[in-house]
Amino acid sequence: MRQRGRKTPDTLAGLAAESGDPKPAHLDPPDCLDKRGVAEWHAIVARFGPSAFPHETHALLVSMCGAIVTLNDVSLEIAALEPGIPIDRSGWNKFRHLIRLRGQLATQVAMLGTKLRILPQSRDVRRSKTADFEQLQEAGEIKPWHDVN
Repeated sequence: MRQRGRKTPDTLAGLAAESGDPKPAHLDPPDCLDKRGVAEWHAIVARFGPSAFPHETHALLVSMCGAIVTLNDVSLEIAALEPGIPIDRSGWNKFRHLIRLRGQLATQVAMLGTKLRILPQSRDVRRSKTADFEQLQEAGEIKPWHDVN
């Protein structure tokens, strides 16, 4: 049965100990990533902190790092092509294939970033709690149904 009323410090300490393992201070990248993927991993984890990525999100983060590396490679391949749309058939096929692959990889990176909640579109930056926003909200100038840009 639950204890009613205010919790004692001893009870709260026991609850904190039962809540699970503490957040790691450092996240090591898995062995499946190459050197550039590891650099992406470290950059993302350094920006958002290891506590932002629980164990169940590591597979998504690995996929995102790999997709970013591949997207950079495809973009370099496209940049190496001559400017404009190729006229010959083989050049056109290569160009079309690279453009399609870049679109698929960009979509994949965007979806993974949204799922991991590390892209601005997943955090609704328009309604961030800034001092100006809170002042306007307290003054009654911003209503919840108004779109704040």
